Amino acid sequence: MKQTKFAQAIVRSVRELSSEKTGADAEAYRAFIQIQDRRNIWLVVADHYGCIPQEAHDYFHNVWSKQFCEALARFKPELDALAAERFEPDRDPKETGREVIAAFVERHPDKHFHRLSVSQYVHKQLKAIQKEKSLKSGQSSDTSEKSPEQNVYARIKLLLDSNWV
Repeated sequence: MKQTKFAQAIVRSVRELSSEKTGADAEAYRAFIQIQDRRNIWLVVADHYGCIPQEAHDYFHNVWSKQFCEALARFKPELDALAAERFEPDRDPKETGREVIAAFVERHPDKHFHRLSVSQYVHKQLKAIQKEKSLKSGQSSDTSEKSPEQNVYARIKLLLDSNWV
């Protein structure tokens, strides 16, 4: 999808769905995320862009909207430290991830981050920390009371998974 054409579709959709008269992409983005009634929003954008609603939704969230958010690269060391600090091997990684993200966002109330990118990065880091700790201990966390065959399978799976990151 071409960003310019998609931006034009967003601007037209904002004008159609709200009272905002936007011109610039950033203004359109801010107005777009403020629209309260989002039931048909992707139908309208897709109609203006010439695609199916799911494609419009995915492109907006995965590509186009990132340009209006803080670049995550300079915050990665901070996220790494938060993830390492809050990691507990027996705790649900999703819960830990939510806690890390909440703490991170709380530290930067004036910044606008791409939520999906932050979430993906944090969960990837937590998974890497878990693998690193389980490899250091010589066994994966879920192999402690399994048969020898299951332990071998779990270790092979762990090694294969680490190559697919």
